[in-house]
Amino acid sequence: MNIILCGQQACGKTTVGREFAIKYKYNFIDTDDLIANSNFAIREIYQTIGEEKFRQLEEKKIATINNISLTIIASGGGAILSTNNVKHFKSLGKLVYLLNNKVNYRNKIYDSVADHIIDTREKEIAEVVELVWQVTRLATYSS
Repeated sequence: MNIILCGQQACGKTTVGREFAIKYKYNFIDTDDLIANSNFAIREIYQTIGEEKFRQLEEKKIATINNISLTIIASGGGAILSTNNVKHFKSLGKLVYLLNNKVNYRNKIYDSVADHIIDTREKEIAEVVELVWQVTRLATYSS
């Protein structure tokens, strides 16, 4: 099963994804890395081309993720704003919303698309990694 992590910017998607991949021998993809290049960081690209063109580029790059297994994906913070991205992610695996440990509210957009929600507030990375494993394993056995 593939797992797609979603959540607000800087909620730990990349860190949790990398740690999960190491612990459970999964492949790891960060959608921001698909967009960024050696000359420009993701933030610079976003600021240079603007949100609309950035989201179009992001959608094109996400659409290239195919034929994967045992992969955990850290999506960009706004990737789920695109219904095409959400459909593609759901065709690949389970969407797990990492409720940001820096804010105390749930985002209805993430709530509406996520298969699972994990509250990361006051939790260590290792604990969040284990929770991702538990909720996605449970879903596998329930299906």
